[in-house]
Amino acid sequence: MLAASLILACQALAASCFAAQTEDARKYEAQYDTTLVPLVPDETYRERLSRLAFGSCQDFDFGDNRIFPVINSTDPDLFLYTGDIIYPDIGCCTPDCIIAKYEKLNANAEFQEFRSKLRRMDGIYDDHDFGIDDGHSNFPYRAESQRLLMDFLQKPEDHYRRKREGAYFSMEYEDPENEHHRVKIIVLDVRYHRDCYYYCPCLRCQWTTWDFLESVTKRSMSYYFGLGCDQPGDMLGEEQWRWLQGQLFHSKAETHVIVSPLQVFTTSSLLESWGLLPHAKERLANLLIATKPKNPIFISGDVHWGEIMEKDGIVEITASSLTHSFLLEFPMLRFPLYFLVPFWGKKLYGYNNFGIIDFGMNGETGEMRHHIKLLDDAGKIVFEVIDDGTTDPMLPYLDVKNKPSTFLHNTRIIPCRSFFSKFTLGILFVLVGIPALILFIIAWMIWRIIYTISGKYPSRTPKPKKD
Repeated sequence: MLAASLILACQALAASCFAAQTEDARKYEAQYDTTLVPLVPDETYRERLSRLAFGSCQDFDFGDNRIFPVINSTDPDLFLYTGDIIYPDIGCCTPDCIIAKYEKLNANAEFQEFRSKLRRMDGIYDDHDFGIDDGHSNFPYRAESQRLLMDFLQKPEDHYRRKREGAYFSMEYEDPENEHHRVKIIVLDVRYHRDCYYYCPCLRCQWTTWDFLESVTKRSMSYYFGLGCDQPGDMLGEEQWRWLQGQLFHSKAETHVIVSPLQVFTTSSLLESWGLLPHAKERLANLLIATKPKNPIFISGDVHWGEIMEKDGIVEITASSLTHSFLLEFPMLRFPLYFLVPFWGKKLYGYNNFGIIDFGMNGETGEMRHHIKLLDDAGKIVFEVIDDGTTDPMLPYLDVKNKPSTFLHNTRIIPCRSFFSKFTLGILFVLVGIPALILFIIAWMIWRIIYTISGKYPSRTPKPKKD
């Protein structure tokens, strides 16, 4: 009797989900003037994907590359670069600069050993290997950047990715011994077609300390004064949107790993993220609701710190950087961030890191299990999320608008403010913000002087905690 009741309950839930999916799909098609058509994965591998490793932001010139043998020791089935594979010299933003850095990387003995021990390696560029900091669709050498990435990944001259406008791709791993163990990896290109943000130094080639401070200041002011809260602009371009729709709509995969070099669900507006283009981020959330892919896991990089964000069954793991995370470059920030990070409601890891996702099956429920881990350069787990396969993968898409905590509703990170609010905040900024900014600049310059004199970074690994 109980078993029959459970079966009926599951059937009712499945019917409810199907009806909701159909209605949500129709709404999405009408809102974005498109048609949802399923597409097969770009690449299919008839093999089990048990472990995926990934990381971003590397520069072997820093000399402390201990993390790469550690990644090899985890024996991943696939390693994905999620952006900033190389860093062209500041002020050099032509294809020749990118070529020189790829050649130097390929000639590096440590990288050669790392690559030779990987079963499979793939990836996508971010802004630096795209050719310019904060790069977007107006970068004149974007096609060359895509070609050079394909050369680095050793893709044949007739490879399908060379024929696209953008380096995006998908791959699906199908376990030949278990048809339910199916993982689809969807890698997005967030540079080739991206529009400008409200404030965007998108084509500034020569970056200095003052340029960085200007960028942080203007983005901070944009947030607090609500500037750009309704900024128009796209992240993917319509062709890539149609492709992404097809990869998610009626997908047979049990798990969907979506790679975006830029953070997707962060609430911070200081650095690049989907939140700086609110309409694009809203469309992504609406697409997830319309297509309801099972077990979505987002991977991002770019920011030079690691973190895991999770709400209502949707997880985003940010793994960055492999060689020069921000607390190694700017140790002066350790003290203020000790107080600020808890205030932001975040848990960040500011030292070198990489990510791993382990995939398995729950024998009782038949659902996939996931162990999502952020690891340090010694291979120790810093943060983790474990999904044991006992929850319904459709739950994140049910009754989204009434949930107190979800990534799929109220997606905007920059609030629109009234004139009175802007005026009040302006007074506070003059009284508090400007003095604080001056103190920060002074501290920053002192640190730069110390770094220039010493000529080296401090220790790249935090001191071990005493038991």
